[in-house]
Amino acid sequence: MKKLLSILLILSLVFALAACGGAAEQGEQGDQGDPGETALDWPKKTITIICPYSAGGGSDLMSRAVGERLSEILGVSVIVEDMPGGSGGVGMANLAIAKPDGYTLILTAMGATSLTPLMSDVGYGYEEFAPICQVSETPTVITVNASSGITTWEELLAMAKADPKAVTYGSSGTGGAHHVAVASLLLEVENNADLFTHIAYEGGAAAVTALLGNHITATASIPSEPYPYIESGDFNCLLTLATERFSALPDVPCTADLGLKTIGGTWYGFAAPAGTDEAILDFLEETILDIMAEPEMVETFENLACPVVLLGREDFTNKWIDNYNSIGSTLKAIGMM
Repeated sequence: MKKLLSILLILSLVFALAACGGAAEQGEQGDQGDPGETALDWPKKTITIICPYSAGGGSDLMSRAVGERLSEILGVSVIVEDMPGGSGGVGMANLAIAKPDGYTLILTAMGATSLTPLMSDVGYGYEEFAPICQVSETPTVITVNASSGITTWEELLAMAKADPKAVTYGSSGTGGAHHVAVASLLLEVENNADLFTHIAYEGGAAAVTALLGNHITATASIPSEPYPYIESGDFNCLLTLATERFSALPDVPCTADLGLKTIGGTWYGFAAPAGTDEAILDFLEETILDIMAEPEMVETFENLACPVVLLGREDFTNKWIDNYNSIGSTLKAIGMM
């Protein structure tokens, strides 16, 4: 009898240990969880990425590329909502009043964050936002329709000097990064920021459409928007406003090549409303930076002529605030403030 009890006791201990081991293994697997889940039980519903510029432009295409990958990882729908207008101000203002719950984000640009709030009464500064990470940085490029016969920056400048009303150029908005860049360039070369007549559009894609129809002489934009037409030969890219030539357009001179100091362009980055939970912001920062490091995403951005240039939360936040605080002097110098 004692022998039987001993055997039963040993068996019970074996089963108990096996059960504990199984529970521990299950617990370890449970800790791994779904890649889209966080300790905050977020996300549980659709995430919206605001694009503050028009459909079909560089911001829109970048937003959709990242949004699609983010949806795959998080296991929820991620939609892009275009809110063009006001040089990016409409989209930014909508983010500023959105609930800070991690379900509304934006892929914004330097002009909308640092120029627009200084140029217009849009109701926001930088305090209303929580920067997440920078994903790209590109120069301003000046492009004309090939049918114009203009092939160099010097020819475009000569046209304007011969007839001050002859050259019109479109950009994504008054006071936007590209408008300010061209005005600064004209101030440097001719001491006249208004030598070209500026026409504001709701996004770079709309300006490109106008150039296709020869409704304007030129565009000032990020490279991605006119890039397909530059490649096809429909457009001539005259100049990049940078200290070195742009990798996707190696034959196009930069301002430094011409002995000019003016540079211009913009960065792109993700942000959420101020007050969003720090854990959500950290999770989004890590996830988006991981997405941007994937070879397929790098190639997608290169094909858009928007090279991947990454900054984490801290560096991106500092850059955002520095731009906001310093851009005022530039606007005053070119007579926009």
